[in-house]
Amino acid sequence: MTKESHRHLLERIPHITNAKPYSLHKTVFSKDALPALYLHFHPEYEFLYLAEGTLEVLIHNTSYTLHEGDAIFIPPTLLHSANAISNQGVFYALVFSEEFLTLSDDLSALSTQINVNRMDYIFALTSAIDWHYEVLWYLKKIFFHANDFSSADVYVKSHLLIIWQYLHKHLLHNHQRKKEHPQLKEVLQYIHSYYRDDISLDDLTDIAHMSKEHLCRTFKKHTGYTPFSYLKHYRILQSCRLLQETDKKISEICTLCGFNNISYFNREFLETMNTTPSKYRKELS
Repeated sequence: MTKESHRHLLERIPHITNAKPYSLHKTVFSKDALPALYLHFHPEYEFLYLAEGTLEVLIHNTSYTLHEGDAIFIPPTLLHSANAISNQGVFYALVFSEEFLTLSDDLSALSTQINVNRMDYIFALTSAIDWHYEVLWYLKKIFFHANDFSSADVYVKSHLLIIWQYLHKHLLHNHQRKKEHPQLKEVLQYIHSYYRDDISLDDLTDIAHMSKEHLCRTFKKHTGYTPFSYLKHYRILQSCRLLQETDKKISEICTLCGFNNISYFNREFLETMNTTPSKYRKELS
């Protein structure tokens, strides 16, 4: 089926507006009322989370069975629908634009990897896998708690960025790119272990056994980030965790996450999260 032949299946419901670049949906389904989700597509990304029941999700004629507590990531423009397997159930959907996460050229490059190879990046999440469990935990926080906060956009965006980091680390990196460039795995493991420390490009080139030019070119090509933009982004996301999960002072979190200047930390946090660390903590407290 060509893109022209299924153009009539483009969903007409506007998920995204200029004021709100994402939407949350709850659907109660039953086996008597088929389908659970009508056949359609849209230009946004989607996470579908199954809260109750059993569901068959069809994406371009490929079937994925979700059980209670599972989720699935659906890249943009892919035809999808769902049928009930259990007598009844409930699922939630988060639909969001690329712009909601695209804060830099690096993230644009990362999104391009998914957009170009959409079928390769459909994946189901199950709590039986440790990092899937973590992603599911953040998805549930979005679906069940976002509307409890006055600044729901900040809440949703911060959790999505953390989820994106998990995908970047475990899915996009651990795809066949790692087999082609095993040196990158060692570099990434080093960053994840020592992001609190003062990491230099010489440190990374020694680990990768590459020249600086070769490392920067290879790292950007296969991850979408330069080494230091990835390090900065990773540090900011770790600070988000500490702001949410601890009562440590912001100055202490700044140091714990590898920033040696509070003004620089505040500036980079604002650029990435569109809010300050103190406002972020206040909104999520």
